[in-house]
Amino acid sequence: MSEATQQSNDHNEQQDTSQLQRVFKIGNNLIVEDERLMGLSNEEAQQMLSFAYPEVANANMTTSVQNGQLIVEWLVKPGRKG
Repeated sequence: MSEATQQSNDHNEQQDTSQLQRVFKIGNNLIVEDERLMGLSNEEAQQMLSFAYPEVANANMTTSVQNGQLIVEWLVKPGRKG
């Protein structure tokens, strides 16, 4: 198989997530992307959502594709109680 064909096959195996609807998951809360969040990067959405969900500000972000949606999940880092 030629290198160009291999690159084409590799590209087809990677799913384009830019057209998928994003769903933000914070703990048990699911937030479906709306007009306020459209056009924002995941990091910008994280900053915006941190006003209502302060635990998101320093959380680790993971993404996955499930049922035709891009799931952006923030895993809250355990912290000290003061």
